[in-house]
Amino acid sequence: MKQAIRRRFGFQNLLFWLLVYLLVNPFLSGLPQSRMIFELLLTLVLFFAVFAIHKKNDILTLSVALMAISIFMHWLGVFGVIRFSQWVGQIPLILYLAVLIYAFFRGIFSAKTVSFQVICATLCLYLIIGLLWAQIYLLLETLAPGSFSGKLLTPETPPWVQLQGFVYFSFITITTLGYGDITPQTQGAGALCQVEAIIGQFYIAVLVARLVSMYRSEKPQQENPDG
Repeated sequence: MKQAIRRRFGFQNLLFWLLVYLLVNPFLSGLPQSRMIFELLLTLVLFFAVFAIHKKNDILTLSVALMAISIFMHWLGVFGVIRFSQWVGQIPLILYLAVLIYAFFRGIFSAKTVSFQVICATLCLYLIIGLLWAQIYLLLETLAPGSFSGKLLTPETPPWVQLQGFVYFSFITITTLGYGDITPQTQGAGALCQVEAIIGQFYIAVLVARLVSMYRSEKPQQENPDG
């Protein structure tokens, strides 16, 4: 019972902070200490994500370790305590987001009924996929400058502001809207965009089918509880 409550509020809290992160950050530019607010919101997302993983999940320990390393290295970079290349701090964060996606995906497909908790988990998974791809785009741009072009990605733009641009670009790509204000400039960048667009389409098709299947399987039991 306690574990179910923990997981339910875990996904609710994570969904809340994900939405705050995505909706508030774009309006922070120009405000005093805007970067610190941006980094704090990202940290809250990373922190609360681990609470949504089932306690008995065999990758919970790995998730906690990657979360701690990601947040630790992230803030070392923010304050410049230790000088290291930007991509070094991005690797554990990308791995952490990938592990979260795997854990949430397993949790959704192991669920027996459609509940508000499952709906929140489905939304969280979709948003985490978008954030993962934004980090991958930023990593590619860090390692190979010029892989992307657009007004939001000028060379003089700080990495944390560039990340906002890539978050926007990631969700535009995963939903296949394709406004064209940010575009890939290399074969590798184009391939990544292609893969994300395919994942986005398959995600909707597979998850909707899964939720409908779960709903239809539980409906006869509700209509005939003594059957």
